[in-house]
Amino acid sequence: MNKAIKIALVECPYLLRTGLVQTLRNSSELRCHILELNDISHLKDSLNLHHPDMIVVNPHNACGFKLSEIKSFCNSYPSTKLTAVCYAYLDQQTTELFHAIFFIDDTPEKIHDKINKLFHKTTTTPEPETENQELTQREKEIVVGVVKGQTNKEIADSLSISAHTVISHRRNIAKKLQIHSPSGLTIYAILNKLVDINDIKL
Repeated sequence: MNKAIKIALVECPYLLRTGLVQTLRNSSELRCHILELNDISHLKDSLNLHHPDMIVVNPHNACGFKLSEIKSFCNSYPSTKLTAVCYAYLDQQTTELFHAIFFIDDTPEKIHDKINKLFHKTTTTPEPETENQELTQREKEIVVGVVKGQTNKEIADSLSISAHTVISHRRNIAKKLQIHSPSGLTIYAILNKLVDINDIKL
C-alpha cells in the first residue's frame, strides 16, 4: 500500500486502543497515520480537519451517541470507512453499520487483511463466502469441540475466549461449509481428519 492510511481511533477502551495501535504500527505491510480521539464529540471536527480514511469506534461504548448518528457523520465523507473494534457479540442490525469489524481475538495478519480489503478494490467479482472456504485454525478447534459434544461455554473456557466469540465463529463455520448441524460437522471433521472416530460420543 503506497499511501499512508489515516486512521482515527474514537473512544476505544485503553487496552483495546493500545493493542490495536501497537499492531498497526508494527505492521510491515501497512503504512498508517493514527489519530486518537478520546471524545467522540470531536468526531465532526476531526473529519473536517483530517479527513481520515478509516474511523474505528467501540460500538459497546458510544458515550451517548447513537451508532446511526456516527454513521451519518461518515456518510458525508463516502471514502471514509467506518469500522468497529469489538469484544462482545453484535447483532446483525449493528453489524451492518460498519464496513469492517475487528474482533479482540483477531490476529495481526487478519487485521491487516481486513484493512487491505477495505482499500484495495478489484474489478473482478469476489468469490462468495460460502462452501469450500478453508477454516482457520481457531475454527477447526471449535469444530472439534462441537463434535465432541461440548457446549459453547465449555468450548469458550477451553480456548480462553468468550462464548459470544464461539457463537460468532460457529456462524462463520456454517457460512463457509454450508453445514448447519452437529452431525454434519461430525462427518466433515472425520473426513478432514480433525478428530478420531474413537473420540466421538455416539
